[in-house]
Amino acid sequence: MQLGVNFMAVALGFAAFMTSTSAMADDAFSWQVSGRLIGDAAWIEDSDNTFDVASSEIRYARIGVKGKIFSDLGYKLDLDFAGNTVTVKDAYISYAVADSWKLKFGQSGVFNTMEGLTSGRFTSLMSRAAFIEAFGAVRNVGVSLETGDQDWTLSFGIYRGTADEGLEDAGHLLAARATWSPARGEHRMHLGGYVVSRQAGSGVDFRYRARPFFHLSPVRLVSTGAVGTEDIFAGVEAAWVEGPFWIAGEYGFDKVTSAAAGSDPSFDGGYIEAGYFLTGETRAYSTSRAVWDRPKVDRPLGQGPGAWAIVARYDTLDLTDKGWAGGTQDTIAAGLNWFPTSHTRLTVNYSRSEIEEGFSVVANGPDGKNKVTGIGLRAQIDF
Repeated sequence: MQLGVNFMAVALGFAAFMTSTSAMADDAFSWQVSGRLIGDAAWIEDSDNTFDVASSEIRYARIGVKGKIFSDLGYKLDLDFAGNTVTVKDAYISYAVADSWKLKFGQSGVFNTMEGLTSGRFTSLMSRAAFIEAFGAVRNVGVSLETGDQDWTLSFGIYRGTADEGLEDAGHLLAARATWSPARGEHRMHLGGYVVSRQAGSGVDFRYRARPFFHLSPVRLVSTGAVGTEDIFAGVEAAWVEGPFWIAGEYGFDKVTSAAAGSDPSFDGGYIEAGYFLTGETRAYSTSRAVWDRPKVDRPLGQGPGAWAIVARYDTLDLTDKGWAGGTQDTIAAGLNWFPTSHTRLTVNYSRSEIEEGFSVVANGPDGKNKVTGIGLRAQIDF
C-alpha cells in the first residue's frame, strides 16, 4: 500500500507538471496550487495538577495541487509538513462518470460527520467535537462515488487502509452519507445522516479516545484502550443559517464488537453550537460537499473591519458501557473569530472540560474525575 501511494503521489505530481505546460494551449488541461499555514498557541491546566501547559505548534503546513486532464479526469495531491514529517493527506484521481456522478480512486476523506468533512480552515472553533476525534474516520485509501444537486448529496465509499499502512495489515471500511439542504435567500437548512462500518486490521483493535478540546493538550483524559475488532458508527446532522446567525448540531453512535465475549459496548457523543457574524456576513456553505465553506468577507481589511464572528458550543462524549470505563467528557467552548480577509483568520478560544468515570486514565486519579480549562490562539493563512 505504501509503495502504491508513493507511486500515486509521483504520478500526480508529474501530471500537474505536464498539464501546467499545456494549460495555455488547451483549456481541457488545468492545475492549481494551494497551501495553508496554521499556527496555534494554548495555555491549559487540569484540576488534578497533572499538567500545566503553555505551548505552541504549527498545526498545519500544507501544500497541494489539483486540476483536470481533459474534461472528465481530475486529480488532487495534498501534503502536510507539520511536525517535521511529510504526511499524505489527499491523493486521488477522479472521473466524471456522468453529469452529476463522480468516481474517485485514492486517498480521500471518508464520508461521515459534517464537521469532520469540513476543512480545518472553515471550522468555527480550533478543535472539532470530541466524538469526531473518538469515532470519526478521517482519510482512507479506496474507491468512492458521489452525486448530488444544489439541494442534496449522496455519497458511498469502500476503503482499505491508509497511506501509512500495509495492505495486508489493513482493515476495511464501508461508508455512506446523504444530505438535504434547501436554501431560500439567506436562509438555509441542512439535514444529513451517515453510517460507517469498519473492521480492524490484523492484530489491531479499535480504541476510542479524545483530548480535552485543544490539540496541544498533552493527555487524552477519556480513553477506552483497545476494545473493538469491528464497529458501526452512525449519526445525524442538522444546521440552520439565518442571515448572520447559525445553529448546528450533530449526534453520533458507535456500536462496538469487542474481542471480549459478551461485552459489546455502545458509545455516543455530539455537540450543539450557535454563532453570529457581528459584521453581518453569512456563514458560507458548500452545496457540492454539504459542509461549511470559506467565509465571504464583505469589507476586508483596508476597506473595512473585516468579518467578526462569535460562537459558543456544548460538546459531550460518553465512553462508558458494559464494564468499559473510558469516561465521560462534557465541554463548554467559546470563540471569537476575526477574518481580515477571506483567506486569513485570527481566533481566540476558551474551553472548560469536565471528566467523570475516567478510571482507565491515570491522570484522572483514583476518583476518575478531572477538570480542564484552557485558552487558545490561532493564526491562519491559506491560498
